[in-house]
Amino acid sequence: MLDLCRLHLEKENQFIHPAMDARCPGSSSGAAGDHEDHQRSFAVLAAQIETVERTHGPGRATALGILYH
Repeated sequence: MLDLCRLHLEKENQFIHPAMDARCPGSSSGAAGDHEDHQRSFAVLAAQIETVERTHGPGRATALGILYH
């Protein structure tokens, strides 16, 4: 799911935002800022997923809880 979300942002950045800006200059700037926030969040989620995958025993429940929240 995380990879799908990343791909979605990449496609919007590559195709949709340039089309928006060609029609109305600057119109994608708000979405571009949102996408930067999303990319940072995706990086955090990816790190949390890796932590869950590497953690065994009682610590895994803690790692899962962090990922869940």
